[in-house]
Amino acid sequence: MAVLDKLLEILDKVKDDNPELAEKLSSVAENLENEPEEEIQEEFDDSYLVLNAEDSDKILSLDLDLDKSIYSLGAHVRDMELIKKSLLSRVEDLKAEIESQSKILKEKYRCDPGAQYKVERTKENNKILAFVKKKD
Repeated sequence: MAVLDKLLEILDKVKDDNPELAEKLSSVAENLENEPEEEIQEEFDDSYLVLNAEDSDKILSLDLDLDKSIYSLGAHVRDMELIKKSLLSRVEDLKAEIESQSKILKEKYRCDPGAQYKVERTKENNKILAFVKKKD
């Protein structure tokens, strides 16, 4: 503010000394008085800024929650992978058992060993199965 005051004083002196410039200098002085003053900011070192305890706690808490969630997700994925492997093994075992039983039953019901058969539910009772010879 002191610089602006000095400048306005100088303009007043020049107006008094030189009446021809008085009108122009008055408008300049008016503009200077109406212009918002810029605050002089001191230099700010932002290379290392310490957070307050509340903000630090907030970030650290979120970071801990993130770690727990990632760990939980990893454990869940691992568990699901084990379940998946177990179920795939069970599916393969059941397929093999069905194939084995089908082979035994084809012999029991005297199916042609050179022919291919599919298994269908009968029309009369869907709980009763039938071997149906595939047509070539």
